[in-house]
Amino acid sequence: MDVYEAVASRRAVRGFTDRPVPMEVLERVLSAAAWAPSGSNLQPWRVYVLTGEPLAELKKRAGERVAAGDPWDEREYKMYPPALKSPYRERRSAFGAQRYGALGISREDWEARQRATVANWDCFGAPAALFCYIDRDMGSPQWADVGMYLQTVMLLLRAEGLHSCPQMAWSVYHRTVAEVLSPPDGLILFCGMSIGFEDVTVGHARTGRAPLEETVTFVGGSAPQSHAARPRRLLPGVAVVFGAGHTCDRSSTTQKPIHRTLPRSTHAYKKIADGRIRSSGLDRTVIYPTKPIHGPAKGTHSVSDRLPPKGDPTISRADTAAFTHQAAHGRGGSTAAP
Repeated sequence: MDVYEAVASRRAVRGFTDRPVPMEVLERVLSAAAWAPSGSNLQPWRVYVLTGEPLAELKKRAGERVAAGDPWDEREYKMYPPALKSPYRERRSAFGAQRYGALGISREDWEARQRATVANWDCFGAPAALFCYIDRDMGSPQWADVGMYLQTVMLLLRAEGLHSCPQMAWSVYHRTVAEVLSPPDGLILFCGMSIGFEDVTVGHARTGRAPLEETVTFVGGSAPQSHAARPRRLLPGVAVVFGAGHTCDRSSTTQKPIHRTLPRSTHAYKKIADGRIRSSGLDRTVIYPTKPIHGPAKGTHSVSDRLPPKGDPTISRADTAAFTHQAAHGRGGSTAAP
């Protein structure tokens, strides 16, 4: 898995199987993540990894607090500003609608929303969890360093075929976590992180991202492609699957990186692509198989279609961009690939 694919396939997974995560894999990931950048090489993170009985004990204690209605521990940092302004307020609201909508929970069903939230403190069923602390004397730049470290961990987990979910929710039970871990007094619990193999039967929504022009400004140098020519976003109800072997007659295929500009309706990991298509409600799916037989697969196919693997193993970025552009503009109501 290359870096682009790791970034595109990383998301906060909220449903894991009980398949154990090998300790040697966790050690390999965390050894490599130590190379994450930090100002003056302070490396301000302090990490604890729980599996087996210690994790089960923590889940039990947290669950008992939830069941008893215990109030949350005093906050050691603010998760969000007290009043989010635009566009952050709208982005957070859209996330909530997508998150609970994927679970079939309406905005008014607070009881069901609470049940979904409680799953945080069971690590969504994950068999491994990481808890990240930072020294309370550190400032904002060091907190940013911790964020870069955690992102590095999550990308390395993807390279190992694992998923994760970073969870600030654990900070509201930081005293319970400390009872199990016994960290030094000078540390603040920033977050937990559930780690494991995804349970593909759990519904989810792939949250979107702001268009590039909302978050990035290019100054000087060659101007980027015009908005009319640059790939934007796919039509609603369209997914693109690269190397989706499970979808394409269960063939074993080679994974190909997603073009970096493809938007939120994209699925790349072949083992879960089929499940994603079935659970997402998408009504059209464009499939790019990667087994080298005749020529590039083209066109659109309904969700029920299962094509034999055809196509060239090399999918150029030019082809990808051209297809995405066509899909974004809906030429003649068609999303045919080039």
